[in-house]
Order: sequence, then C-alpha cells, then structure tokens
Amino acid sequence: MFFTPPLETSSTKGPLGDFIDALSIACTTFGVFTSLGLSVDFIIDGLNRLNRDIYVTIDNQIIIIRCITLSPQSLYPSVGLKNCIQTIASVTFAFGLFIVFTCLFLDNTWYLLNSFVQSIGHYLQWIVQVSSVRQTRARVSKRQGSQPSRQLLMTNRNTGLYDIMVEVSDLANHTLST
Repeated sequence: MFFTPPLETSSTKGPLGDFIDALSIACTTFGVFTSLGLSVDFIIDGLNRLNRDIYVTIDNQIIIIRCITLSPQSLYPSVGLKNCIQTIASVTFAFGLFIVFTCLFLDNTWYLLNSFVQSIGHYLQWIVQVSSVRQTRARVSKRQGSQPSRQLLMTNRNTGLYDIMVEVSDLANHTLST
C-alpha cells in the first residue's frame, strides 16, 4: 500500500502511458546525442592540440562519430545487450586507466604525484571559502569600490577551475602575508 506507483497500472495503459513512453524515449535519445556531440567536440579539440595536422572540421567530427557509434553496434548481436553494455563499460574503464597510468609513468612521476597530493590538500583547505563566493557579492563589492587585490572571482570573463584556484591561492597568500 505504501509503495504503490504514483500512476497505477491501469492509467499507464492507453494514450497517457504511450505519451509518457514516447516522451521518455525522445528525451533519452536527445540526451545521448547531445553528450555524443559534446564529447566529439572535446575529442577533436584534444587531437588538434596533440597534432596540429588534425584539423577541427565537420568531416573529422563525422569520422569520430562513426568510430564511436559503430563499435558498440557490432557487439550487440554477438553478446546481447546486457553483456554488451557491461563489456563496453569494462573496456572503456580499462582504456581510461591505461591512458592515466601511461601519462603518469612516461612523465615526471614524483612531480605529478606530489602535485596531485598538494592540489587535493589545497582544494580541501579552501573548499568552504570557494564554494561560498558568489557573483552577487562580486558585483556589490565592485560598486562599493573595494580593493582589486581582495576581489575574488570578480571578473566578467569565464574562468576555469585552475584560474579560480590561482585567485584563491593569491588571496590566501595576501591574507597570510598581512
């Protein structure tokens, strides 16, 4: 009695149930294709940074989309849908680990590990202060004429996480030195 679905089974049959099914399929499809398109943009930009001979063109994006979409489709008939998704997830995870450990061991390992540990410590130290900073405060403090060195995230430009952490670090160093 307490765990009955909000729409009983009698109301999910018929036009309302068909509409909900069609809407959920459409939303899932749009979500999958949006994430595919965004990931293709990131992949082609990364390949362009690694090798300037690979240009960001529509043709190269179509090639990447075909490579991504054709590999899972070839596995579906042979292993079934459940095993296919599990296999794809395992292979993708293993490939990601391979890339991470390759980058780790082919570069200055001690520097990267030291930088990682320091970054985690820096993040944990400043998470409360960084999470409480809002753009509303930035605009109010700009109008009131506060010092530019004490303005954190006060610019109108789009800043990445690294820029935010650098600004927080500068603010912390300025606070500690005074």
